[in-house]
Amino acid sequence: MGAEHTLVTMPSRLLVVEDDPDISMVLRALLEEEGYAVDMAASLEAALALVDERVYALILTDAFSRQSDHVLASAQALVARARPTPVGLMTGWLVSAEEATRTGYSFLVPKPFSVQDLLASIAAAIEAPLTSEQQRLVPVVERYFSALSARDWDGLVALCTEDVKYVPPGDTPHATSIQGRDAFRAYTERTFHAFPEARFEEISVRGLPTGLATRYQGSWRTRDGEWSRLSGAVIFHFREGRIAEIGIQLNEERLRADPPRS
Repeated sequence: MGAEHTLVTMPSRLLVVEDDPDISMVLRALLEEEGYAVDMAASLEAALALVDERVYALILTDAFSRQSDHVLASAQALVARARPTPVGLMTGWLVSAEEATRTGYSFLVPKPFSVQDLLASIAAAIEAPLTSEQQRLVPVVERYFSALSARDWDGLVALCTEDVKYVPPGDTPHATSIQGRDAFRAYTERTFHAFPEARFEEISVRGLPTGLATRYQGSWRTRDGEWSRLSGAVIFHFREGRIAEIGIQLNEERLRADPPRS
C-alpha cells in the first residue's frame, strides 16, 4: 500500500504551480501522459485557493523568487496550507536538496530539469510506503470520516480512547480544545448541527513518524443554499489501535467568509 489512500479509485491528482506558460504546457503534457490528473496554477495565490478546494496527491511549485536568499521561503505558505500533501520545489537558483527538505519540501527539482529525475521524484513522494502498523490503522481513519458523514456519534467515539484529545484550529467559531469521549461527542454533535448537510467526499492518508496525516475534501450547504467546498487536514495519533489525539488544520478565514447554513 502506498502512502496515499483514497476512498474512491481515481488517478493521482497533481497541482503544478508555474507562471511560465511554455514550462506549464510541457509539464502538463508530460504528467498527463504519465496518467496523472493535473491542475495548473500560475501564481501562489491561485494555488492556495485550489488547495482549499481539492485534495492533491502532490504539488509541484516554482520558487517564484527574485532573490537567491528568498528561494526556500518563497512557497512556505503553500507548504503549510497543503500539509500533509508533499510539495516539490522547482527552481533555477542554486539550492541543495538537503536545504529544501530541511525546510519542508519533499524534494528539489533544479531547472532545467531532467524528465526522468522529475518523474522519479514525484513517484517516490506519492508512493512512499506505510508501515504495516499504519496500514492497519487506515481503516480506523476511514471509519472516522464515514461516521462524521453519517452522524453516527456512537460509532465515532467507539473509535477513540476514553481520554481522546481533540484540538481544532485556533479561532474558528467552533474552536475549543476538547478532552474525553463524552466531551468530544457533545462537541461534535453541536458543531455538526451547524453543518446539517456536511459530508466528506475524498480522503487521502499519509504516514507520519508517530501517526497518520490525512487530507480531506468536505462540502456543506451555505446560508444561501449553495454547496461550498473546503479542503483541510487532520493529524491522528493512536494508542492500542484507537484514536488518542486529533488535530485539525483548515483555512479559518475561508470558513468564516462562507459560513454553513444554520
